[in-house]
Amino acid sequence: MNADSRYFLLRAKTLLHLSILLFASSSWSQEARLEKVRLAYPARSLSVLHIQVAQEKGIYKKYGLAVEAIQMRPTITVATLLSREIQYVASLGSTVRVALKGAPVKIVTVSLTAPFFSLVSRPNIHKIQELKDKEVGLTGNRGATNDQVTRLILRQAGLDPQRDVKLLYINDPPVLYSAFKGDRFAAISVSLPFQVIAEQEGFRILANAAESIKLPFIGLAVTDETLKASREQVKRMIRADVEARRFIRREKEATIDLMMRWLGLSRSVALRSYELALPAISQDFILDRLGIQKLVDMEVEAGEPLKIKDPDLITDARLLAEAKSGE
Repeated sequence: MNADSRYFLLRAKTLLHLSILLFASSSWSQEARLEKVRLAYPARSLSVLHIQVAQEKGIYKKYGLAVEAIQMRPTITVATLLSREIQYVASLGSTVRVALKGAPVKIVTVSLTAPFFSLVSRPNIHKIQELKDKEVGLTGNRGATNDQVTRLILRQAGLDPQRDVKLLYINDPPVLYSAFKGDRFAAISVSLPFQVIAEQEGFRILANAAESIKLPFIGLAVTDETLKASREQVKRMIRADVEARRFIRREKEATIDLMMRWLGLSRSVALRSYELALPAISQDFILDRLGIQKLVDMEVEAGEPLKIKDPDLITDARLLAEAKSGE
């Protein structure tokens, strides 16, 4: 190799190293500028698919956010929200409940307009009425959205959830389904994709809540303090949430691939689950006032001591309009 060749080779290597350093520096600088926030979600399931999409597809980063998504039981999410350990909550049922009791919390958007829960039974049980005097397993806790939805389904079938069945709670969906397969419970109430898996394994879907019950149960909620101190950030969280949901509706194959990787689903289960879930996934900036009113009515019927009964006092429609106008 002559002197000129060695010179140009050395120069090329130097430029390559400089490019790598500049790229690494730029990437580090971009990461450092991201606002770090924590978002609590109720369970690793398709109800929070849009959150996983926003993480994997870089949608949060696009809006200047480094989101740490944390699985957390709905009964403790509001306490951690009020203590500022987290900044955002995805589950709406428990959040609406404490907001109605006076907690300084606001719902800022609704992501899913219907529940993904289904009541699944053993093959020898053909109708809901046959669950009388039997045990039914649920995800979540007493008073959580799945509990409320299951009670509505049982009442529609003429059963009293207080007297006619024994409701037992296991927070984690895979653990609940594993117990069901192990001969525990006559039926379970689970969210997607577990009813599809159960159906393929020979169990029976007695009722699909999304077909008869319209009830918002996943969205975004924040404290009044966060709304005052970080209003622009909240709007960016809303925009990222909407963009992730639109991605799901627009990019079917990419979404199904993500579902298969994230939840370990077969293609047939992922595809069927996608089809069942799609109608409930909103692609717009909404608060679903009628749905939230239904949540309020359920709390009133349950005899809960409420300080607030007006949905407009626990939501921020103006903020949502601002977020939409800034698309």
